[in-house]
Amino acid sequence: MREIIKVERHNAVVKNIGAEKVAVRFSPYAGFQGSEKTDFIELYTYLIMELKKMNVKFAYLSLVEATGDPGVLIRDEKNINVGKTLDFILEALDNYAPVMVARGYQPDSAAWVVEEPYKKWDLMVAFGLHFIANPDLVFRFQHGIPLTKYKRATVYLKKQWEGYNDYPFGHEFLKAHPRPYIL
Repeated sequence: MREIIKVERHNAVVKNIGAEKVAVRFSPYAGFQGSEKTDFIELYTYLIMELKKMNVKFAYLSLVEATGDPGVLIRDEKNINVGKTLDFILEALDNYAPVMVARGYQPDSAAWVVEEPYKKWDLMVAFGLHFIANPDLVFRFQHGIPLTKYKRATVYLKKQWEGYNDYPFGHEFLKAHPRPYIL
């Protein structure tokens, strides 16, 4: 029921600001905060069909792959979703909207996932936690510089500065850009 309410909210948002500014995020394998689902294939297929019935073009659909379950990552729970794919959602969506996938990708694995298993989909890769921990992420990718590891213990803490806004630029970036823009 909660998911259906979210679809209705997206419809209201679309009417107010336009579908091209709206993204939808699904985490079909997440078990975080009691969100486990036994009928996830039917549920998310239904939700995709409802979104398509709106007959609008969303900015993108954000999908968290099986290994991105916060419960697994935060509390070191056993991951029961290893090997599960997003294929059923991508098939139902059928390139109706661009898709962004998240799963702790590195530059080489991101390139591989776009070129191999997801090659027939209009797809991009998210670098959420890596982006937070590396304010110079693109520069690091371009120059093959190792990423700063994010601090797992500070992720998802309420009202905290630490772990989100306290990561420094790398010395290579600072050498190339002596006055980086910092907001």
